Amino acid sequence: MLNLATRCSTYSVERRGGTVVDDTFTLVPSVHIPRQARMLSVSPPSYPEIRIPPHHGEGGLLADIFTHSTNLEHLDFSTSILLDADDRISPALSALRQLHILKLLNLTKHTVGMLKQMQAPLTKVVVSLVRRDDPSRRTDMDPVPIFARFKDSLRVMSVTFPNFASTEVQYPRVETLNAFRTNRELRPLLHCFPNLKNCLILVHPHEVSLDDWQIEVQRRFNITLPTSWSSFNRLIGGIETLYMLAVRCKVDHLSVTGPFAFSTGALRKLTSVLDDARPTWLTLQIKVKENDLPPLGRRLSIAGSSISKMLLRLDFYGPRFADPSLHIRTPQSLHSHSISQSIL
Repeated sequence: MLNLATRCSTYSVERRGGTVVDDTFTLVPSVHIPRQARMLSVSPPSYPEIRIPPHHGEGGLLADIFTHSTNLEHLDFSTSILLDADDRISPALSALRQLHILKLLNLTKHTVGMLKQMQAPLTKVVVSLVRRDDPSRRTDMDPVPIFARFKDSLRVMSVTFPNFASTEVQYPRVETLNAFRTNRELRPLLHCFPNLKNCLILVHPHEVSLDDWQIEVQRRFNITLPTSWSSFNRLIGGIETLYMLAVRCKVDHLSVTGPFAFSTGALRKLTSVLDDARPTWLTLQIKVKENDLPPLGRRLSIAGSSISKMLLRLDFYGPRFADPSLHIRTPQSLHSHSISQSIL
């Protein structure tokens, strides 16, 4: 059984058992999709009140919906496997010209081909680049060529399991990039997204760790690359990722995700990242022992006059639990700060 939740601006429809008075309606055999529908969400059975009788045929029904609802602006698929259910779906979906937001999970080879044929001026994509038709290929899909058709319209790209590799396409209007479980190759980001303002980069936890020499090579290379990045509203990432990316411009809100374990090397990287970004607002989570606090406190105390707000999360491990207020001296420029602590 296929469940659909559809929204439109102002629409109500009689259904069995009552009248829907808000902008959500239920599909039953006698109900037609209104042409003014703006949003369509398709998911496995999770909304029992919204049902499509199984004899309608999932693929044929979707093809009819896309053919009829020419004003769709927002399409959300919890699994793109449904798009393979009927040969008519792809051309009907590709013909939608008003679509701006597309969310897809679990891409198939067929879906990738469909994306390259779509005519809509997409402004936002939220996509999980997991190949359900080939489970062994979970992290080898590069979003840069996949969404090249929308390079002049996209503003937000949110991708899970991306494998950035190509530098052949630029997305000049993308200001927000969220890359979850990405590979460690960061150089394409500098070239493909020249006008980023908000960026989240979380490296796949199963990616092979780089040794110190490889990390330094990537950082030095990125420093030499020409970039048009002049400032960021927000930058989020792990300490090694941010260190290698070497964003050498003003960052309003810098979030160093973690917790990462304190070490001399980690503190050196953090020092460089803070010097690179000169954040106004710093969020930091770190795992520490009691004897790690003095050097961490000294570094934060000289973090520079740029920081006016700091959120610090300390996760203690080891035999003793220390009072961070005895060691952490915050920069004098701070207008507000918060230090929270826990025992691991």
